[in-house]
Amino acid sequence: MKEEDRQNLFKIFRDHGDVLGAHGTSLVALKSFIRSIQDVKCRADQLQPLVDELIQSIKNTEPQITPLVHLMEQFEGEMAGQFGENLEATKQKIIALLNDKRGLLERVGEQMVASGLTCIDRYDVIIVYSTSASIRDTLVKARKIGKPFEVLILKQDFTKTRKLIWTASGEDIDHEVIPEYNLSNFITKANKFFLGTMSITPDNKAVCPLGAAEVVSLCHLNKIPVYLFANSLKFSHKPSQDHRIHEKNECRLEGHTSYNMTIHSHCLVDLAHVDFIVREEGAIPRAEFQTLLAC
Repeated sequence: MKEEDRQNLFKIFRDHGDVLGAHGTSLVALKSFIRSIQDVKCRADQLQPLVDELIQSIKNTEPQITPLVHLMEQFEGEMAGQFGENLEATKQKIIALLNDKRGLLERVGEQMVASGLTCIDRYDVIIVYSTSASIRDTLVKARKIGKPFEVLILKQDFTKTRKLIWTASGEDIDHEVIPEYNLSNFITKANKFFLGTMSITPDNKAVCPLGAAEVVSLCHLNKIPVYLFANSLKFSHKPSQDHRIHEKNECRLEGHTSYNMTIHSHCLVDLAHVDFIVREEGAIPRAEFQTLLAC
């Protein structure tokens, strides 16, 4: 794959992640992978190199989408020695395995919503920042079962924020949209912060949407509990510096002034400032996950 094509692929993953979160992006990626296998036309001996190239590109996205990386590693192990001379039989094997991964993701998503519901109490005022599918689906489910609560949606880049606004408006969830930089004026109104993540790393960091570290710090300072939604597939075996957070330099023109600005796609949150990690089995308090992760 040409470097230009590789960078375009990485951008597609980041764009989807901004709107769908890591879980939703992983589902879309698996569906696209299946479609590409269905549509590919090649000789039987050409299929494995094409599949290997796509997998390596997926595993090296900037930043890495840890749930998808884990699923690709599982897939590689299951496909080892399975590429044969019958092209259609091999394609069907690949599709079946990828559909198994989709099913696993969907089950994890359902379990995360069940766990998330236990974190919402009557009359909570919850700060929401990220586009995590688990958080959105939890809020929708809580509304449907009649739990009274309010959401403070922090407006950042509108591409990232609009999905939250659409969800809250469409599901009639009581909400207020406030600028991210103005949270300090609303912080005493809230009693919880729900945050999604791409990855949790062995050096006790979480790869989160850009700006999340500042919001977490403000909540920690004001003793607002931080709930980090991170299913078991998001726990990475690579340290935070290896997660390939994307950096770009943009030339901007504002008010007749031209300047260069450096922007990162994500930031790192210290787990010491997180009060609960929400997993499939429920919300794990800091004292417990500190022991588990030795952080």
